[in-house]
Amino acid sequence: MSQWGPMDARDQARMEYIVAALVELNEGVSEHSVRRLLWDFLRRTHLRDRYLQTEVGQVALGIGVFKVDAHYSFMERPKHIKNVPGQPVPRTDDYRIRFHRLFYNGDLKQIRWLVGVWEQDAPEILLCWQRFVEASFDKTQAASLEKRLRRGHLTPGREADERLLVERINKAYVRARGDWLRMHRPYVPVSVAVDNTKEGVG
Repeated sequence: MSQWGPMDARDQARMEYIVAALVELNEGVSEHSVRRLLWDFLRRTHLRDRYLQTEVGQVALGIGVFKVDAHYSFMERPKHIKNVPGQPVPRTDDYRIRFHRLFYNGDLKQIRWLVGVWEQDAPEILLCWQRFVEASFDKTQAASLEKRLRRGHLTPGREADERLLVERINKAYVRARGDWLRMHRPYVPVSVAVDNTKEGVG
């Protein structure tokens, strides 16, 4: 098993690219700290943030995948690159990593990194995480509709469609969460429980 666990060589290289990009974007943060943040991401079971101590303060890593397509003009670009309407998006390193740094409650020592990795550069485990995040968002958006259905507050003429929509969203969420839990399982430390209540034999 290699440094990034059971990934193939291509995905190993993609993880190393993410490490190098984050070190370059965050002067003062060591490569060791960036690797710790990425390993913490690989061990997640929930979407909530977890802060780790780094050289610049406590950092929570939010990471996902973006696509370079016609809608990319609505995303923030590096300031030194002009957004020219109608021009194709250049495929350069400037566009392979999106990065935002957020400070919470005015505390400059508690930072959230929002990182977007270009889809074509994303390792499979990150694509799997993105599907889980999207399914979780859909499930949250459908929660109010699901509550209405439980209370019998249905839209006249759309009852069947609404029930089918909620069922489809819930199934997609269960599938996406299951896929993520299976894929990230090799990265979770295994704790062995010892039962001291049983007497030895012989």
